Amino acid sequence: MIRSLWVLLGGAAITFFAASRVLLSVVLKRDDVFRLGHEIPQRWGGALLRWAGVKLHVEGLEYIPDDRARVIVANHESWFDIFALCAALPVQFRFVGKKELASIPIFGPAWVGSGHLAIDRGDRNSAIDTLQEGARRMKEQGLSIIVFPEGTRSADGEVRRFKKGAFMLALEAECPVVPVGIEGSRAIMQKGSFRIRKGDIHVRIGAPIELDRSDPNYRSDLLTAAQEAVEALKAGDPVPTDSRLPGGGPDPMGPAEG
Repeated sequence: MIRSLWVLLGGAAITFFAASRVLLSVVLKRDDVFRLGHEIPQRWGGALLRWAGVKLHVEGLEYIPDDRARVIVANHESWFDIFALCAALPVQFRFVGKKELASIPIFGPAWVGSGHLAIDRGDRNSAIDTLQEGARRMKEQGLSIIVFPEGTRSADGEVRRFKKGAFMLALEAECPVVPVGIEGSRAIMQKGSFRIRKGDIHVRIGAPIELDRSDPNYRSDLLTAAQEAVEALKAGDPVPTDSRLPGGGPDPMGPAEG
């Protein structure tokens, strides 16, 4: 536990300095806020992993060229998932996270001020407005948005049933969904525990899943394809490298518009 406490204290210091750097630009309304909104989190994530003694392994970066917006969906079982994604992804991205994060001193204002999306999961209308704002910014700025579609960290390591918000965002932004499987983070820090171990995290990126509006079930197909791809990537299993959606099933996001 002494090591874990040392890692937590050092991580808090790293987070404070990183967030302060971003917040200063936000408060001063400097032109570098957009750039720092990705650059600083990338450095922050890498620094936290190194401080904790975690080695990061990334596969599939060729599936996210920096030429278009996309919604990136990943499984979630540890805070270290966030650090790993920040360090691994070379493209401009922002997270969708619960609104409570915005209340954390220094970190919260820096996080929201640099463009990350704080969603109120208890207010459906507010959540929809937040997703629509995210879609607008994706179209205008070419941003990618990262969503953990399980909604919370998995306590047992099993990938929970995906919620539909990430896929509504992709449909609104008319962009592909990129599945990401994260393996190893739970062994480093489990949900509900402050014990931090050394270890390896594997981030495996899959081929983009494109929208196909000619299929009346395309919305349910999108969710199903993404969930299956994330589960396979997490397990290290081979996944299809094309963007064709599987067929069928009732649409959990409601009837398609005519």
